[in-house]
Amino acid sequence: MRRILGAVLMLAGAYALYWAWQGAGGKMPTDFSFTNPVIQYGAAGALAFFTGWVVFHSYRKPMLNIMVCPNCGKTIQKGRRDCPFCKEQLIHY
Repeated sequence: MRRILGAVLMLAGAYALYWAWQGAGGKMPTDFSFTNPVIQYGAAGALAFFTGWVVFHSYRKPMLNIMVCPNCGKTIQKGRRDCPFCKEQLIHY
């Protein structure tokens, strides 16, 4: 859900930045006042894009339920008492 929300916010920010650029006629505005709607669209678009970027990248994958046997190096499921390949006891891991 965070990925979707972040992507939507980034698209909305990019859309607002696009319309701010179109509203300025493709040139940078000369008067940097917050009463200027082009500056308002640009600031809101940049803020929405940055917020979407942060939300999009805040997603972390769940922890994997696997480990590597220290003796043979094969991947096995966590919680096992011994490795099924080399019979190493994994009580200490």
